[in-house]
Amino acid sequence: MNKMERLDRRDAVWILVWAIASLLECLRLSWGRQLWSDEIFGWVLVHDPSLRHMFSAWRLGADGGGIFFYLTARIWSSIFGDAALPFRFFCAFCIAMALGFTWVTARRWYRLEVVAFALPFCWFTAQTILQQMALGRFYGALMLAVAATTYCTCVVVEKKSLCNRDYALLFASHCFLVGIHPFGLLYSAAILCATIVIDALRSRWRPLLYASALAGWLILVPSRAAAKSSAAVWKPHSWTTTPTIWDLRDVLGFNTPEIMGLGLFLILCLVVRLILNRRRRQHPVHGDMTMVVLGFALVLLIPLLWLVSLRGTSYFVDRYLTGTIIGVSLLACAAIDRLVPSQLPVRAKWSLRIVALALFGGTVYSALIYLPAHFVLPPHSYTQTMANALPHNIPIVVERSDIFAEAVFSQPELKLRYLLDWDVVNLPESPRGDVSGYHEMDNWKRI
Repeated sequence: MNKMERLDRRDAVWILVWAIASLLECLRLSWGRQLWSDEIFGWVLVHDPSLRHMFSAWRLGADGGGIFFYLTARIWSSIFGDAALPFRFFCAFCIAMALGFTWVTARRWYRLEVVAFALPFCWFTAQTILQQMALGRFYGALMLAVAATTYCTCVVVEKKSLCNRDYALLFASHCFLVGIHPFGLLYSAAILCATIVIDALRSRWRPLLYASALAGWLILVPSRAAAKSSAAVWKPHSWTTTPTIWDLRDVLGFNTPEIMGLGLFLILCLVVRLILNRRRRQHPVHGDMTMVVLGFALVLLIPLLWLVSLRGTSYFVDRYLTGTIIGVSLLACAAIDRLVPSQLPVRAKWSLRIVALALFGGTVYSALIYLPAHFVLPPHSYTQTMANALPHNIPIVVERSDIFAEAVFSQPELKLRYLLDWDVVNLPESPRGDVSGYHEMDNWKRI
């Protein structure tokens, strides 16, 4: 049975190193690139001179995030400036903080060498996560909220007796999670279910604990108008299509062959070890039940959302599920900890070091070479180039909402017009993404 681990200075050094790596990755991928349309919506909202008008615009559906994202990003921008790069740094910083929270959570039960390998591998190999490090959107803040709520749940659920501070901690973490993004509600529900399961496995029943987490959902009351406006963007249809089994495979592996390969390898090794233990009648007991249950609860969101998206509007989008990397990381730590004993002979240690070095090389290759070659971002000055080619003295009608937003943001002096031709956009042969764009432009017209 593994014992509770203690943090030391090495943990602080590792967390700092990977936090700096997150910011450097953001700097490398986004240096000199202008904001694209979705980033512009968030940027304009965050930098609204009037806080009251920002609240009003958010309620009318100016962007799809939760109010806590815009408030925290507003504080960040007031400190670090209103340029594009600091705005993107906020997302990268949140991802780095999410790594720190997950690191501290995992280290409650797992050895330093296990955590130091599993977490950076998952974070800096997953293409979905690396992409979000270079974009000024709310998915990094969502990851931070998931990681913080997971950590708070681990701290509280392992206590035998609870005080008011524990209930307040769980309430605040779930409230922040639900208020950071609409999908935070799914993550909060998954973590709450995991909390109940953990208590059930320990023959406990603590209704006040679950009620304090559920009370965090009260943030939905002031967010109702904004959520309704955001949901209307998806009607009568959205740009998403019905997901396939291959989409499920890609999202489970975060669009990364290395993570898929490592996951299948660990599962195979665990199955073999389970068979061998049964033959030898060995039944090892592990004390990391909290980590495993929370990990499974977060990862199961992926197939559940896939099943829901098979009928009706599909919400199965990889960036909405970035928070599940916390669950994947915890399960990876649990698997490696079970497969690699703490005491090993010299030859075995050198073999593991070679394997770890090879996997680290794959991680570096993915982050530095493979991803930039396949990461589709607008060129550094494509909107300026396009805008310079347009006449500045006559009105111009723009068909695409993203080009309209980017051109206006780049050169406000252009006399651009955006016509909302709903009869045309709702035709079956019209591009699916145009409906969402029309709704977004209609929301901004009313602000």
